[in-house]
Amino acid sequence: MTGCATSLGSTRSGTVPRTEGIEQPELLVGALPIVGAAPLHLAAQEGLFQQAGLNVRLQQVASGAFAVPELLSGKLDITFSNYPSLIQNFAGGGPARIIAEGSRAAPDNFAVVAESDSGLNEAADLAGKTVGVNAFDNVATLTTNAQLQTAGIRPDQVRYVQRGFPKMTDALLSGDVDAAFLPEPFLSAAEVQHGVKRLVDPTAGAAAQIPIDGYGALAPLIEKCPNTLRAFRSALREAQRRCQNPSTLRTVLQRDLKIDERISAVLSPSRYPLSTDVTSLQRVATLMELFGNLQAPLDIGPMVIAA
Repeated sequence: MTGCATSLGSTRSGTVPRTEGIEQPELLVGALPIVGAAPLHLAAQEGLFQQAGLNVRLQQVASGAFAVPELLSGKLDITFSNYPSLIQNFAGGGPARIIAEGSRAAPDNFAVVAESDSGLNEAADLAGKTVGVNAFDNVATLTTNAQLQTAGIRPDQVRYVQRGFPKMTDALLSGDVDAAFLPEPFLSAAEVQHGVKRLVDPTAGAAAQIPIDGYGALAPLIEKCPNTLRAFRSALREAQRRCQNPSTLRTVLQRDLKIDERISAVLSPSRYPLSTDVTSLQRVATLMELFGNLQAPLDIGPMVIAA
């Protein structure tokens, strides 16, 4: 971790107060190389966690769905994850809790795409097709199902297959899948480099501005280490604030996530909230119940650890 400026320029705009009495200064945090996690990478790269009194190491995970088992096993102290994976654990009586929001959907953050000559043009065309997603029963399937329903297509009329985002475009181009769910930066990269076309925005309509991902920890850590949690959220909040600046975000995407300048210049940025909104997060659980990911209504208020 370093706070040094790079050739891309500094993103500094404030400091993080040091938190006293930190119970666990060493943290291993699960991370993903996607736009929603940009503030986490900024905080680690520019020493914001150090300013707060923490030594944070980032561990890349394949998806939020894979990160939650790592969290539950104790291999991670905190993880970035999609909300459905965290909520499913909580609904089953598990110890996962939401400690901070990561990002909320903005227009064009995500798309289900196909090759330009595929003959597919809209959500209704996906009936009977194979759609690549990074994990089952997560934000990808949840939001896509919402758009399929609007188009009069049942979710069981689409065959979802699991492919990691870094290999998703290759799966599409090889014919392994007919269509693919892509977030930024993979979405803009596929458009710029391969000319794929968008069939549907999964986070439009009923899913507009829906919370996408956030940070989870286990109840025992939260209970035993309140100052640790306070320090983590303080540093993350400053990073979230900085990443609301488009110039700062582009710097982080190029420097920390190694995204090509052409891609970072055209991609659609996420929304980075500075506080946790339980009412907004409840929308995720409501959609999960609608599509059978939850068997009964769930009040997620008790699982959200507000700042």
